[in-house]
Amino acid sequence: IFLWDPSLESWIFTTPKIYQNLYAFTEGSWIYYFSCTVEHRLFYSFSLEDFIYGVTEGTPLYPGYKSSEVLLASSGLAEKSYLAFPVTLRRGEDDLLLSFKRGDAHSKDADAFWEVYQLDTPSETIIGPTAGLHIPGLILQIGEWIRFPKGDISLYIDVQDPVDGPTLRLGLREYRSIDNGLNFQENGEVGVIAGVEYGYLFQGINIGSTTYALVMTFDYFAGGRRSVDVIVSNDNGTSWTFAKNLTEEFGGIQINESSLVPYEEGFLMATRGYDNVVRLHRTDRQFDLIDETVLTNDYDFIDSLIGRPRLFERDGRYYLMGRNWTEPRSTHPMQLCLFRLDPEKLTIRSYAVLDNEEEAEVTDGYYSSPYWQERDGKTYLNVVTYKGVDGNDPDIIRLEFRWNELR
Repeated sequence: IFLWDPSLESWIFTTPKIYQNLYAFTEGSWIYYFSCTVEHRLFYSFSLEDFIYGVTEGTPLYPGYKSSEVLLASSGLAEKSYLAFPVTLRRGEDDLLLSFKRGDAHSKDADAFWEVYQLDTPSETIIGPTAGLHIPGLILQIGEWIRFPKGDISLYIDVQDPVDGPTLRLGLREYRSIDNGLNFQENGEVGVIAGVEYGYLFQGINIGSTTYALVMTFDYFAGGRRSVDVIVSNDNGTSWTFAKNLTEEFGGIQINESSLVPYEEGFLMATRGYDNVVRLHRTDRQFDLIDETVLTNDYDFIDSLIGRPRLFERDGRYYLMGRNWTEPRSTHPMQLCLFRLDPEKLTIRSYAVLDNEEEAEVTDGYYSSPYWQERDGKTYLNVVTYKGVDGNDPDIIRLEFRWNELR
């Protein structure tokens, strides 16, 4: 018999004589099915020499293997102990750049700055800080790395003024390294691009020699509008040009944090809406909309928006990671979740709760940055994030999972 397994995304073949052995064509491998497992079906892959899972749609997976480590504890700092919004960038085979905000509160904390560390992946320890990015009297709120095609690294930071009332942004600022993250030079404000100034950069990716960045502008900036835009650079970030107003392209929806990943001849995008929903969009290479859906409306286990959504592709599969409420926000603590997507149908195939299965009172956290590590012939997903419980200042933490268990 030949069967299609939507969770494994594979045709499988077996016969009465060889069952519970099956051949999975996508894996290109014989697998063994542990028939006592139903809701979370467990298989052994002979080619991977590891266990893999088949998860019933809509049923959460709680990883069997999980390692958790505090990289930097807020309790060990005498001042500026509010640690948040970590981002990582692969620096070499065995190390990453790790940067995060260090301040006094989630926001409105004057003199909050950004520290840069080196994360040694074999020992899973941080070295540093190697740099401290600071503007006296102002707030360096949220940052994002971009490595340009020629190798230069930039950290783009949302700079804010600690005024009373609504948040006042002062424009996107760039710090650049030409020596692979050893030293950083302040390049000042990014400035006005095609008549528009920006204040918050969500993500940058390279396709060939072209860099695409998702950025947000605000109605009190030059340009006079509130939107998420795509800007493009063909000279390693020396100059930028305007490509698309996504808020307008997606029908005027008010969106904030967004993410994108190349898909076929275009892009797959996730957006966090001010209407407390998360959407998936599929566009062509010019960012013209092809299709979209509201995940919050489609799935009971997404009660609201997904905070700081991160899209990525691994081994030909597409994933969304972020802060999630699987139940109403008023009664259920936030969790860190990983969703496996069908990018063509814009649906969720399965999802895993990566952190806070125990439903502790996580009061701030889960902007997350993933990376992979090979060890003893196995692939591990690592997630650097931040987490504060019961109103305490958050710590910068590292979570580790066996990738074959989640993929």
